[in-house]
Amino acid sequence: KLKKNLVKKAEKVKNLEPFVLALTTKFLVKSQKKHAKAISKAVISEAHKYGFDPLFVMAVIQNESSFNTRMVGSVGEIGLMQVRPTTAKWIAESYHIKFKGDKTLYDPTVNIRLGVALMDKLRDQFDAHSRLYISAYNIGATKVRNMVEEDRTPREYVVAVMKRYLAIYQAF
Repeated sequence: KLKKNLVKKAEKVKNLEPFVLALTTKFLVKSQKKHAKAISKAVISEAHKYGFDPLFVMAVIQNESSFNTRMVGSVGEIGLMQVRPTTAKWIAESYHIKFKGDKTLYDPTVNIRLGVALMDKLRDQFDAHSRLYISAYNIGATKVRNMVEEDRTPREYVVAVMKRYLAIYQAF
């Protein structure tokens, strides 16, 4: 009950910019703090563009990369939102986003633009079923579909992101 009340209360906040900037600055490592303003603006603008809560986008970033703009994952995911180069190319073509190859993913604003567009694409593919599209962001749409066919529901990633999401709301 408390968690629902926190989210409901925070949803009424009109001006998220100072909070998102402060939290972004806090989460970034010292050498990357210079990007805080651009990252917070990208989080807010891309979230609003696709109808996501900016704090949810922050929770995904925190879960994916711990706000490390230089993060490289175990299967080649790059940047804040841990986007694979092949996925980035596909999303960039689908959403008409400038993409000039793998190195583009190290640009935090482009990475966020591509990552949030990917979440939008997955939300459409999974008819806005949050557990499925959020899981697909992490393990891929094909794996999620296979799990559903086997009557299994992905949970781990969704639980991790939602814990971070609620913790961000508690910071209000």
